[in-house]
Amino acid sequence: MYYIIIFFGNFPYNEHDFFGFGVNSPNLRYQVPRNFADHVFYAGNNAGTASNELMRITGNGFVGINNSNPVAPLQFSDAQENRKIVLTAFGANNDHNFFGFGRNNGELRYQVSTSFDDHVFYNGDSGGFSSTELFRILGSGDIGIGTDFPIPYGHTGTNKIMEIKNSTSGTNIQSHLILSSAGNNGSLGGITWAGLNLTGEQRTGFISNSFETASQTKLSFYNRSSAGVLAERFYIQGNGNAWLQGILTQSSDVRLKTNINPLENSLQKITHLNGYTYNWKDASKDKDMQTGVLAQEVQKVYPNLVKTMEDGSLSVNYSGLIPILLEAIKELKTEVDKLKKTPGH
Repeated sequence: MYYIIIFFGNFPYNEHDFFGFGVNSPNLRYQVPRNFADHVFYAGNNAGTASNELMRITGNGFVGINNSNPVAPLQFSDAQENRKIVLTAFGANNDHNFFGFGRNNGELRYQVSTSFDDHVFYNGDSGGFSSTELFRILGSGDIGIGTDFPIPYGHTGTNKIMEIKNSTSGTNIQSHLILSSAGNNGSLGGITWAGLNLTGEQRTGFISNSFETASQTKLSFYNRSSAGVLAERFYIQGNGNAWLQGILTQSSDVRLKTNINPLENSLQKITHLNGYTYNWKDASKDKDMQTGVLAQEVQKVYPNLVKTMEDGSLSVNYSGLIPILLEAIKELKTEVDKLKKTPGH
């Protein structure tokens, strides 16, 4: 190294222990003598009465920008600013039109310039030849995982919230999960056909949350035919009513059961049960006239058919009454047959 300018030297006054400049060809060298001494850059004020620190490089290599005590490889001032790092300015080149990072109260700010720009996350391949998109947040706020252009289905292509796909390439790779909303409807998820050479929208079904009235919503389950025809198959309304297109079956295989015992005295027991018509007290439930039994009456005769809910209210397993009625009818038939055999009948 050649000494060029020495402002101050420390013992032993060699080429390492000084404040100044030197040349290590082809580099210009800025030198401080010890690792507890810093490189500091200042600017004077307009009046020429004071200087303000702009940047500091500590002796251990930490850099502070508008920060006189950096404790990390790169540290900015603690002031809250929309933009701390500007990678590219755009448009008005202000606190809103830029690509970069900022800090707001309790927030790390990731900024793109306009609603036409996206936040995108990538990873590179092991060979360093290409990158794969993992996650995208559109400027509109919509989210895509595994897709570079999340497109909603079932809501005329608007107001999608999230779409997850298994590939970013090809129009035939359909979505695995779509969350979206439009107007009074919202999609809670979709399922893809399991097959090859898919075209267009080929999801087998999706779940939606549809707003019907101010006091009622409907959670619906749909499926879509290969021709693209959408059909509602099941829904649960906000008032607790449900509808099913098709047959509801329950597991009843004898191989799955144990402690099997026949019902006894069913005819005598059902005489303690009564049928009623009634209306719900809760105004949010179905306002139509209802037909059913009273859980408290059923509980006295068949306690296994009654469950206590978390709020203390009782519910009845209505389907459990079917085998009881079946056995009661058989008992009644036996009595009728006996009467038929009695002389005079």
